Amino acid sequence: MSEQIVVSFGVADLVVRTWIGGVPIIGVRQNIDRWVQFKGMSGRDQFEFLRKEVAAAMGNKVSNTDKGYVAKKIRGLVKSMKLDYLFELENKSTRGSRHFMNVDLRDFLNLKEDGTDEYIWDDLHNKSGTLKKGWEETSSIGASYHQYRVDNKDGHQYHINKMDGHHYNAKFLHSDGREVIFDYNKMMVNDPIDKGTFNYVPVEIPPEYKIILYASSPITIAPDAVKFGISYHQHGLYDVTPWKDWVREKFPEEFPKDFDFAKNRKYNKKYGGAKKNSELWLPPKTMEPVRAKMEPIRVKVADRDVEKP
Repeated sequence: MSEQIVVSFGVADLVVRTWIGGVPIIGVRQNIDRWVQFKGMSGRDQFEFLRKEVAAAMGNKVSNTDKGYVAKKIRGLVKSMKLDYLFELENKSTRGSRHFMNVDLRDFLNLKEDGTDEYIWDDLHNKSGTLKKGWEETSSIGASYHQYRVDNKDGHQYHINKMDGHHYNAKFLHSDGREVIFDYNKMMVNDPIDKGTFNYVPVEIPPEYKIILYASSPITIAPDAVKFGISYHQHGLYDVTPWKDWVREKFPEEFPKDFDFAKNRKYNKKYGGAKKNSELWLPPKTMEPVRAKMEPIRVKVADRDVEKP
């Protein structure tokens, strides 16, 4: 006989397995929708579920549209992720999942809605120049961790010290955790150090707190300061610190263990502060043709000085 549902709880159903002597034998049938069950999974089950879903979505035969759909669906699960356990599990791993949470999953979740990973300026901006719904640009100091290789032609990681803010990269965040960096030419930054990385815990900065946040001596406590403090702390744990660890491991010569990541912040604070970096960019200069002044070149021909134009 087919199983008859007695009570449904969403993630599982009580069903009649069979009848013995007129008495129904009740059993539990687990529903197959693992997406619905995600919040109630253990950290280990979440970890394995995410790995499998991302691996399947990144298969060769999967269309970009389907990749974008899965990425968006997983972004909807972020608030249910047991991040403390997921990162602890990753840190203990010695297999291919060593950088799953910090690299593979971040890159996947940062995909566009269409499943591609190349953002252009117009993806974030309306024709009027305003930002599209869900996007916002951070302050200059909030973008300080994305300036290490700006116009870096001499290989020196402190090149930003010589800058005046006109060439700083601009950082844009989406409310769903995505992050995109643009340079002063409005081109997406793909450098592994300066590029945008998905945020598991975006910092929630109340509007009334943004002004005092970058002051040298804040004296006001905003009504939502507690919410800001909690998100700031968790952002540091699950977004900033794992990124620093990865950078030190990947580029040890450029970023040794004693590297001061906060060094750039004082320059962003000096030149930009609470302003947005895109506001510091210089407008394109009009190139006017200039007639070069040609000095006559004197050459000696047959013992005579001759002026050559």
